[in-house]
Amino acid sequence: MIHGIPGQTVAKLEADLAAIDDLSPDHVSWYELGVVEGTPLARRLGETVGDAAEDAHASLYRHVVRGLQRRGYRWYEVSNFARPGRRRAPQRGVLGAARPYLGLGPER
Repeated sequence: MIHGIPGQTVAKLEADLAAIDDLSPDHVSWYELGVVEGTPLARRLGETVGDAAEDAHASLYRHVVRGLQRRGYRWYEVSNFARPGRRRAPQRGVLGAARPYLGLGPER
């Protein structure tokens, strides 16, 4: 699931949480859409990035965390929630294998 989508409201987040109720998964990953100033996405959306946007996203995320906790999910990593006893094993992937890797992302 994603929060921080332009135009997203608490009511829309509640609809997303209701979808979690309907699906009843053991594990939920919930990420924030990050719009970085100067990127094609930011230009397309006409978004400005700053403290006000970050505060709004933080408020939405707190709503997500509380909503999932009320539904019996435990928050165990930044973006991961699980029912008791259903946590996923740590992501080991490339980093856990101590192999060379390349990480890419927008320059800030």
